[in-house]
Amino acid sequence: NHTVLSLEGDRPMSRYSLPDTDLFRQADHTISPRCENLAIAVERLGERAAYDYYFFAGHQVAQATLDFLAWRGEDPGSLSMLDFASGYGRVTRYLVHRFRTVWVSDLEVDMLEFCSSHFGTPGFLSVGDPEKPWSVDRRFDLVFCHSLFTALCESQWVPWLQRLAALVEPGGHLLITTQGAKFAAKLRGKDPSGVNANDGPEFDFVRGNETKGRLDPRFYGTAFASDRFVRDAARTVPGLEVVRHFEMGHFDLFHDVYAFARTSARAALDPMV
Repeated sequence: NHTVLSLEGDRPMSRYSLPDTDLFRQADHTISPRCENLAIAVERLGERAAYDYYFFAGHQVAQATLDFLAWRGEDPGSLSMLDFASGYGRVTRYLVHRFRTVWVSDLEVDMLEFCSSHFGTPGFLSVGDPEKPWSVDRRFDLVFCHSLFTALCESQWVPWLQRLAALVEPGGHLLITTQGAKFAAKLRGKDPSGVNANDGPEFDFVRGNETKGRLDPRFYGTAFASDRFVRDAARTVPGLEVVRHFEMGHFDLFHDVYAFARTSARAALDPMV
């Protein structure tokens, strides 16, 4: 059982306008009180803006995902999708109405149960170490991963990219978010508009996270990756190629987004890692 917060009823006004789209209207807008994304938003924005930001940002990423697939000539209604590191379904809630099937995965049973209860998604428990086994025995046409590679230390970055690529069907896609040079400049109070994707360090990692000990800060913190770093990482995964790089603001409010395609040629990876 979950105590929930909902969009229905009195909702504080904020500067984030809620979308007037079928994608938004069809979604279940229940939020788990355990959702760390919401808690961070309340801390940084105040309660007035946090709820609308939560829904606005999730809808933006979901719509951008559908737009990308349309650009690639794909019909999401015929595709299977995995929302990896899904949390409590900030994006999942929108995409379940567009894909043939949507699965979720994260580290907490409570997250999987919440998404199953409210969005009807099957799922599997993830692992904290990319070398450890898990219980999934299938691939997906789209693997979507928001806010994992933004937090990984360098030693785990490529292993996780390889692990997720192995879950993608040949001919399918992998979408991940990163924190790039423009976002780093914004955090320093600089104008990001003139910043190049390879300005600054190739990779930078700051220990520490908001999980209060649940995740080891040595491996999970705040990561900044240059375009060069991401493309070099992709070259370590046979059969994986970058097909689009969206800089901050073009897909997600703050993150860069990389879209990879897995070629139909057999990858030199165990598909059921």
